[in-house]
Amino acid sequence: MRRLSCQTLAVISTKGSSPSFGGFMPEEGRRLFKAGDNEQALRYIGGFVQEGNTRAMLAMADHEYDQGHMERSLSWVTKVEQAAAAGDFEACIYLSSAYQRGLGAGSPQERQVKSLLMLERAAEERYVSCAHALMSNYLYGLNGAPVSKERFAYWARKAASYGSPAAQAALGKLDAWPNVGPAPNDG
Repeated sequence: MRRLSCQTLAVISTKGSSPSFGGFMPEEGRRLFKAGDNEQALRYIGGFVQEGNTRAMLAMADHEYDQGHMERSLSWVTKVEQAAAAGDFEACIYLSSAYQRGLGAGSPQERQVKSLLMLERAAEERYVSCAHALMSNYLYGLNGAPVSKERFAYWARKAASYGSPAAQAALGKLDAWPNVGPAPNDG
C-alpha cells in the first residue's frame, strides 16, 4: 500500500529537512539560483533531467517560466505530461502541483481541471494522500473542484479501502460534515 504524501511523493531520502526526489533536491537548485550561480544550478538540475527525473524537468520548466521563456517552459511540461501518459503516476502528482503554479498550456481554469485529473489518476493507483487531497477539494470546493458530496464520498471510500483510518472516520461522520450531507449510494 502506498502511503506517500502528494507533496512529498517519491521522497526517497531526506537530507536535513529537504526532500529528495530520486536523489534530486529541488531546494538545492533554488539555493544555487538564489546565490546567483545559475550555471551550477542548471548543471545540477540538468544531470537529473538526463536521468529522466520528471521532478527535475519541472524545475527546468519553473526556471524557464521565471526567465520569461514560456515556450521552453511548456516544452518541459509536455515531457512530463508524456511520462504521466505512459503511466508515471508520480509525474501525475508533480504535474498537479505544476498546473496549480501556472505551468502548462491552457487557461487557469483549464489547468485547474487538469490538476484535478492528475490527482485523480494518482489516487486511483492507491496514492492515499492524493485521495485525501481530493476529499478536501470536493468537500470545500478547493482548487477548481466543485463542492460535491458524491465526489467527496467517492474519494473517502477509496482512501478507506486503501487503509486510511482518517478516511474511514470521515465516512463514519459523513452526515455531520457541513458541505456534504447524507452519503450517496455507490453507483
